Amino acid sequence: RTWYVRVVTDNSNEVYEYAFETNNASPAAAITFTRPALPDLQVDTVNADVAAVAGTSVVVTYTVTNHGTAAAGARNDRILLSREDGTLWNIETVLRRDEPLAAGASQTLEARINLPLSNGTVGYSGRLRAVVTTDANNEIVEYPNDGNNSRTDSDLINVTLPPLPDLTLGRIVAPAEALTEAAIPLRWTVTNSGSAATAGGWTDRVWLTRNGVVDNSSRLLGDFAIDTTLAAGASIER
Repeated sequence: RTWYVRVVTDNSNEVYEYAFETNNASPAAAITFTRPALPDLQVDTVNADVAAVAGTSVVVTYTVTNHGTAAAGARNDRILLSREDGTLWNIETVLRRDEPLAAGASQTLEARINLPLSNGTVGYSGRLRAVVTTDANNEIVEYPNDGNNSRTDSDLINVTLPPLPDLTLGRIVAPAEALTEAAIPLRWTVTNSGSAATAGGWTDRVWLTRNGVVDNSSRLLGDFAIDTTLAAGASIER
């Protein structure tokens, strides 16, 4: 594309020139601009595991090709696992690539992303989709092709929960009456009603309440640690 350069001297008429004010502009000089050779990175393929178990990992394989006319330099590739319905959670990782990618060349890369088991209260399960964005931080000049750096896997990843323990409490055995300032004998049974053993011990907390609901008026009687695993279907009495 051709652009033109013109120079106007004494543009603000600071110099008095009487009848010679009309010859202060130069003829236009033509400059033809051509775009330099630039890279054009695109993610050609994305393939992720179709099934996974929470608490393990997912492998995402993808191919990046330089469809431009110059080598591409260092970049970051972002691999995102996004829940299909857009709720609850996204997981991502970034791969740094420092080696250049020549024009016309391709790289097939692999990312391993660890899946959490839960967010503390809700187990991570559902259907995920893998999205790969090359040059995620726009370090490489690709104008005007900066908007074609992402690709989404056409297949979903089905994430299921592994077998888990499920601790339940049986009936509490307590005296019908007791004296204040006296020890109270208590017994209770904890059963693992889940499908897997506990990974370790846990702590039972005992409260004394007025109405069976723990609130600000309740009194903490104590914490009781259990330093053992409990197999699925097994019980332990305290």
